[in-house]
Amino acid sequence: MNIFKKIAEGIKKTKDNFSKKMFYAFSAKNLDDEFYDNLLDALLAADVGVESAEKIIDELKDRTYRQKITSPENCKDLLKEILQEEIDFEIPEYEYTPLVLLVSALNVSAAATITVLPSSMKLCASFPIVVVFPTPLTPDTKRT
Repeated sequence: MNIFKKIAEGIKKTKDNFSKKMFYAFSAKNLDDEFYDNLLDALLAADVGVESAEKIIDELKDRTYRQKITSPENCKDLLKEILQEEIDFEIPEYEYTPLVLLVSALNVSAAATITVLPSSMKLCASFPIVVVFPTPLTPDTKRT
């Protein structure tokens, strides 16, 4: 199987899993602990990371309380706002070329996500080179 097909399949699995979990979370009737737990599971399935996912959930709880939002359906836009605020779009200029990024990926989904970095980075006139390698390397791994 072609490596790009494997990456595409990994991305599709992650997307489908995330979509199902988000749908399940937002099908709840109330903003209760079960809703927030399901939402946390969905964020973790999307490789957001534990610390970031907990921070997002805490911020969502705080804002829904302050804005007196009581239904999961009404807090979707609020979650979108929080997610957009969490993304840091400030990338400093890089004046030397070529730029080579060596990145360690834990799974196919992470590797696929990392490979889109060059198109989203506006560091220099030419695109950076991204090299993704699996981790961890074990002593019995054959190096060629």
